[in-house]
Amino acid sequence: MIVTAMIGCCGVAQGSRIFLGFYASAMFILLIFTISCGVYILYRQNGIDVELSDALNYMVQHYYQGAGIVQEALDRLQQAFRCCGNAGCSDFRIFRQDPPRTCDIRCDGCHYRIKLALQIGFSVAVVVYGICMLAEVVAIAVALVLAFRGNPKLYSRSIYLYPTRQEVEREKIARQVNSPYNTLPRSRSQGWQQQQQIQYEQRQQQRQYLEQQRYQKY
Repeated sequence: MIVTAMIGCCGVAQGSRIFLGFYASAMFILLIFTISCGVYILYRQNGIDVELSDALNYMVQHYYQGAGIVQEALDRLQQAFRCCGNAGCSDFRIFRQDPPRTCDIRCDGCHYRIKLALQIGFSVAVVVYGICMLAEVVAIAVALVLAFRGNPKLYSRSIYLYPTRQEVEREKIARQVNSPYNTLPRSRSQGWQQQQQIQYEQRQQQRQYLEQQRYQKY
């Protein structure tokens, strides 16, 4: 994800259609993977419910067969979720056994308690899943729009926080002409300023020509 994000940033900064296309392709693959995970979880939702019920019934049946992993696991579940057995205290009475001390007084079933916790977690996961899906779709759309724009110069324009080179040169010329230490006559100062301005315009034209040649490669 970090590498893909860096490639996308480089593509926007440089106006490169190759980087933007690679970024859009990577995000599309990630979108397909996200959709596949969501479909798999929905498909396995009922299976998880059945497997949970079978596992709790197995632990209730083998609880009093001696200290072991089954007894310790069920005790921890009953203490964590404040429940008892699979459906309640009646699960132990069916096998003519007393409910263990770790059972909650209300005798709520662990299956109900665990399923309720999973539903809350699933609701939060659905919200996060929707946000991720929306972000991926927006990222793909933006990358494609920037990649297939007619003029990449429109979105690769630099933003300067400080004065540009042209502004610095103009200010330098103005300071030299208006300086009190300028010993040149007024007419010669104006002629020198015009000459500097002509040279500056020529450099600007050369720079614009090089930029046009650069963008024609894309």
